[in-house]
Amino acid sequence: MNKPQKTRFFTMLLSLMLILSLVLSACSSNEAPEASQSPSQESSDASPKASEPAAKGEPINGGKIVIAWPANPANLDPDLTTTSLTNDALSHVYEGLFEFDGKEEPVPYLAKSYEYRDDSKTLYIKLREGVKFHNGKELTSEDVEASFLRWLDVNDAGGIVEPYFDKFEIISKYEFNFKFTKPFAPFRSIIASNSANQKLLIKPKELVEKYGNEVLLEHIGTGPYEFVDWVPDRSLRLKKYKDYVPVDQEPSGYSGRRIAYVDELEFKSVPELAVRVAGVQTNEFQFANDVSLDQYANYKTDKNVVPIVSTPGFQGILAFNLGTPPFNNLDARNAVQYAVNLEELATAMVGNADFWHYNPSFFEEGTIWYDGNAGEGIYKQQDLNKAKEYLQKSGYNGTPIVILNDRGNKQHSDGAIVLKAQLEQVGFKVDVQLLDGATVSKQLADKNQVSSWNINLASFKVPKPDPQVYASWLGTDKWISHWDDELAVKMETAFEKLLVETDQTKRYALSKEVNKEFWSSLPWIRTFDYARLHLAQKSLKGFVNYSTPFYWNVWVDNQ
Repeated sequence: MNKPQKTRFFTMLLSLMLILSLVLSACSSNEAPEASQSPSQESSDASPKASEPAAKGEPINGGKIVIAWPANPANLDPDLTTTSLTNDALSHVYEGLFEFDGKEEPVPYLAKSYEYRDDSKTLYIKLREGVKFHNGKELTSEDVEASFLRWLDVNDAGGIVEPYFDKFEIISKYEFNFKFTKPFAPFRSIIASNSANQKLLIKPKELVEKYGNEVLLEHIGTGPYEFVDWVPDRSLRLKKYKDYVPVDQEPSGYSGRRIAYVDELEFKSVPELAVRVAGVQTNEFQFANDVSLDQYANYKTDKNVVPIVSTPGFQGILAFNLGTPPFNNLDARNAVQYAVNLEELATAMVGNADFWHYNPSFFEEGTIWYDGNAGEGIYKQQDLNKAKEYLQKSGYNGTPIVILNDRGNKQHSDGAIVLKAQLEQVGFKVDVQLLDGATVSKQLADKNQVSSWNINLASFKVPKPDPQVYASWLGTDKWISHWDDELAVKMETAFEKLLVETDQTKRYALSKEVNKEFWSSLPWIRTFDYARLHLAQKSLKGFVNYSTPFYWNVWVDNQ
């Protein structure tokens, strides 16, 4: 298959939410379960557990929920941006063939059932019938084919799938096959991923044909809310889709029955933290994303709001630009690793030690992928003398390195200032540039501005998935790295072995090899994991604390 060069767009707050179906059983049939619980009930297996607005009384129809965003997305095309804000909003408009339940399993959604055939090289899917797009057209296999082929060409996740994909085969109006050249373990998880907009979101064939691989300016999906308008840097408005056809399945995580109780959702760009918080307190906003952790005690005593703690929330990293000096040199990267004081950095960025913790592994302790030996001998080992030795060995010429970050992200901005002081201690000259989020996102990805930055403080949502997901961000010219050397090739080789192995014991051993390659090549620096904190108005009811906020099955009660 001939595939055009991918266009990549990036942001600092990437979210990760993939999980793998570990064993692909040939000819195993799977179908969505029947519903057994009202969506007004708030029981969910979603983790992490934390405070949620209490649901008292029956759900109330009507009204509006206003969500205060900390930044503004560069565009709303879910295939052409990785910002979590686009994912949070457009997940109400578009839906996937599979969605993650509260146990982080990808379960059928627009798909009614699925079955692995041909020694797991074919994934057969049957669609739910009668599902309508917002333009009134019924969902068919042709819409899935058009959406998938566009996704394969332009979405970063398509880069994982494409080398193993053979063809899309339509069987009937509601049946089709994904055919692969060999067993491809993480496919359902990848196309269900909420992180970095990796999910395969289904659009009408006509919409795909109209825009091709250009940025979508119209948004027509199958979700409980339909697109109204978007004013960049101001607001995005969605309205209730009255002909929505919910899945007959118990709500759990991102899966299950979705009911649009309120008439309108409005996502407002409110970069000022104080304004977001005050708006929730006065009921101007019903929800605010990512508020300050150091105010948690005050939020708990405020009777007008409910703090929503999502932990583990973020996985902190220092991302290097590996395409230009000095960090195209491993010794320079090692110099940074040994110069950084993680406790000092975490205190500046997060504050309260109860909200952050050390973790050298890609996965949390207690998960099947946790590697307790990851980063051994190098992680959390500040040694200024060793850092100076590595810096001298690297041949660093004294040119100021640029730390580039979004000034609207207080944690990253504060971290950039502290990091500057730490690196200057060992001999780096440092220029901190804090710009608006859209400019930073564009500059990080622009191939013509490779030499314009050197370090970016970034965060991923802490994942509970398969390590294969990191193949999108680690390897030759992946993510914002501009990485292109023999170490990048070794990293890719480690992921390739993991990709096709379905035995869990063997896959875990291979995942440790991935960790080993990561820590020996240092394309990023793992810092620490920390919680997210959102703020809800007391009038918001039915909200379920999940790794990605959503507002179906949620209503407003101002009494």
